[in-house]
Amino acid sequence: MIDTGKEVIRERMQRSRSACLRGTGMNRALILILSVTAQSWALAAGEQGCLMPPDDPERFGARVRIVEEGRGPVREWLYWRLPRRVAYEYPDRQWAELWYRLDGGQVSYQRRVDQHKRVINYSPATLRLLDDNQDWERQRQLVSLAGLTNQGSDLYRCQPVSRWQGELDGSPATVFWSDALGMALRIQRGTTELLVTEFAEALATTGFFQRDRDYVDLDFADIGDNESDPFIRTMIAQGFIEHRH
Repeated sequence: MIDTGKEVIRERMQRSRSACLRGTGMNRALILILSVTAQSWALAAGEQGCLMPPDDPERFGARVRIVEEGRGPVREWLYWRLPRRVAYEYPDRQWAELWYRLDGGQVSYQRRVDQHKRVINYSPATLRLLDDNQDWERQRQLVSLAGLTNQGSDLYRCQPVSRWQGELDGSPATVFWSDALGMALRIQRGTTELLVTEFAEALATTGFFQRDRDYVDLDFADIGDNESDPFIRTMIAQGFIEHRH
């Protein structure tokens, strides 16, 4: 049978969601840099060039890259935002995470596996059962300012920002924050840089969220009833779900 026990599944979700970051040494720092294009993906005009905000701060995508000092780029993914929807896409692994802000402030979560054209849905009730706190603001903003202190106004790549300092996950950090976008433009924690090197506008963003229209949906609560499903077996083999006899 499939064990969907709270502790096992929470551990698996946390491991898979953070896999893109753990290999970079999260005890070091992150620098988050944003740059923008007009209608589709395009290379940024150099890391030291001026940034332009997207036309619509509620409808855009961004390419996020982690760069480690002495090693260069080590990982990247895509960030997508629409009103009440945020997603992180990992193209090299052909899967994505999606968060939906529901009425009353609750959050639902999806894991989309593009290779198999499947979507696993986690309702607010399921997330509570798993004791998995999906922090909407942190996913949307890429960081939470809680516990940080505003050090005043600054400029980052020609953009007005406010500079915040304090601790993130137990390490000293500096965050350059854009009020216009409601998110960090740069986060510095030690020697690791996290850069968003380019933006996509609303058309590409809408296309991402419409991609799964013909995918097969599966509620996480029903996984235990689908042990014979080849997709479930693949997820077990990849460590997303624990299988016990």
